[in-house]
Parts: sequence; structure tokens; C-alpha cells
Amino acid sequence: MGATLTIDSLFKRVELELTQADNCPLYCFLTRAPKLARHMDRLARLTMQIKKSQYEIYSTMMSGEIKAARQAFKSELPKSASNSDVLAVFIRREPEILQTLNLHIMAEEYFWQQTSAHTLFPQDHQVLNDLMSGDFHISDAKAFSLPLQSFMMSMPQGYEVDGVRIPSFLVTWIPYRRTQELIVGPFAIYARSPKAIHVRLEDTEPDEVSISLCYRDPISHTAYARTHMGTGDISGLLKAKTPDELSNSLMTYQKLLRVEELSAHDLKIQSIMLKLVAALGAHYKATDGACLKPGYPAGQEPKFLGRPPETPITAFTLADVAG
Repeated sequence: MGATLTIDSLFKRVELELTQADNCPLYCFLTRAPKLARHMDRLARLTMQIKKSQYEIYSTMMSGEIKAARQAFKSELPKSASNSDVLAVFIRREPEILQTLNLHIMAEEYFWQQTSAHTLFPQDHQVLNDLMSGDFHISDAKAFSLPLQSFMMSMPQGYEVDGVRIPSFLVTWIPYRRTQELIVGPFAIYARSPKAIHVRLEDTEPDEVSISLCYRDPISHTAYARTHMGTGDISGLLKAKTPDELSNSLMTYQKLLRVEELSAHDLKIQSIMLKLVAALGAHYKATDGACLKPGYPAGQEPKFLGRPPETPITAFTLADVAG
């Protein structure tokens, strides 16, 4: 309402300036020209702002934990403390965090930040609908290829599938046996962990590629969920007909603390995310990457819904996936 009134007011001011300019000599028009130009410029910017698309942004767990830790441990931290300093104090005061799923989520978020914070913006809802309804088959991992090792899928405002709102989410796709090298190890160094953090590899095949999907619960806005699987398991997971079938097929976190079972609603969200990512992987491979274009949709930065990332993002538009 406020923006509309402002634009209406500006239209009236521009109209008044043009009317008065028509009725005055040249020297009078020249004195009014700068004011008219300012009104026109502001009008153009406000109109553009209203027309901007709106996209949800994945708000990282790490930024939330750092903000909370700054407040909780402010007596131990100088005002100039870096995020790394804050994490170091946080881990020292709450060492059990190293045995929780939160560690893996924050480590993947850090990896995303350190690898240019790539973010995919679907051109519109229809692009996502085309992915969800597309006829694709993933018989094995060779039919699947994602564009990047780490990226955020930013969702257009209000996107739903069968009445379920799908939030923005983080995707990590790496050789499983490089998890220590690429994900956990660098985060442990950044957070100055007092002890090494190791990832169990005994049960993995040498060439297995893992994929994880992280998102913040769209209802509570406090809890985070993470699904982790091998790309070779995707075909079987996509065949799950019910939340229970999907739950029984997903990897479990038996040795981690503070892990709660996923609700039927979360399993529905993860099932939809899995299909979107699988369809993206199949389509990206089939089109040799032609479905991704550098930059934002419509060539301009959209309005972000959610806590903006601290790291400048590298944007790609996901478009033209139909057919």
C-alpha cells in the first residue's frame, strides 16, 4: 500500500511539472528539468522494485549459530571477534557439537561459501513444474550429473507441490571419500576445532558419489533437516510411494547426537527436493548444461526473502527445461 501511494504521488508530481513546463518560457523549463529528472528516476526505480521477482534464500545454520554465540559468550569475545573466533569459543564451550548433525550441515554451508556460493534461480514456477513432471529415468549414477559440487537452489516465492511449500535448499555433491578433504577438514580448521573430525569411510565404495540436501524447516524456521545418500541410490529412492518407504531407504545417523526422526511432512518435502535435483541432474547431462545461464532471471537481482547470505553469491538462471 505504501509503495503504491508513493508511486501515485510521484506520477502526480511528474504530471504537475510537465504541465507547468508547458506554460513557461525556456529558462523556466530549464530550471525545472533537474527536479523533473529526479522524480522520473525515482519513479523508475520504485516501479522496478515492485516488479522484481521474489526468491527465498536458504538461511544458513552457521550464521544463526554464530549470531547466538556472540550474544551468549560476549564476555569472552572482543567486539572485533571474527566468525572463526566465535566458532572456536562455541566449540570449546559446547564440544558435543562435534558429534551432531549440525556439524555436517555447517561444514557443507562453509564449503558452499568457500566455493563461490553458487545459487540457482529457477526462471519461474513453470520451470520447476516442468522438472517435476518431466519424463526422465535414472537407472544408475552415470545418467546423473549436477552442474556444481555445491549450490543453493533458491525457490520462487510461494512455490508448492501438492499443497506442500518447498523452501530453498543447499545441495552438496562430492565423491564420498573426499568428504574429509573437502568438507569436514576445512571447516574444522576454520572453526579451530581442538581435535580432528573424522568421517567413517569403511562402508563406502571407492567411486561412490554422495549427495546431501539441507534446508531450514519452513514451519518452525528454527530446525534444519539433512538428507544424505549415494547417487547410486537415487533410482530406488525415487520409487518410494509413501513417506515410510522413503524413510526406510534413507541413510540414518545412528552415531550422531541430537538427531530426531523426520516427520511425514519433512519426508514429503525431501521426496520433492530429491525429484527436483534428480530431474535437474538428468536434464543437465542431457542438454550439456544448456539449461543454466549465468546471472539472475530477467537480468536483475531479485528481492531476497530470508536472511541474505554474508558471502556474495554467484547466480545462475535455470530456464527452458520443458521438452
